[in-house]
Amino acid sequence: LDLKKLLESDYVLAYWDKYISGGTPGEITVAYYKKIPVVLVYNMGLSRVSEWVLGCSEAIYPNLVEGINHYRELARELGLRKHLPDSE
Repeated sequence: LDLKKLLESDYVLAYWDKYISGGTPGEITVAYYKKIPVVLVYNMGLSRVSEWVLGCSEAIYPNLVEGINHYRELARELGLRKHLPDSE
């Protein structure tokens, strides 16, 4: 189900923390090969994030607020059909 949804997506916002599962790096790799932009947000030392995953990511942020802001701007720039709601 995750891969099916991924392949229907315009972009991916991935959250990387100490609870990361084995499926997430694979999904990020699939997105990269399908040219689906990946915005990566990490919640641990950057040195603990897979170099492969870093290379598959269009943008990398240390916090969710910056990652979501980039994500919104990417959606606007590319004219993508799905947008995150504006924060209040």
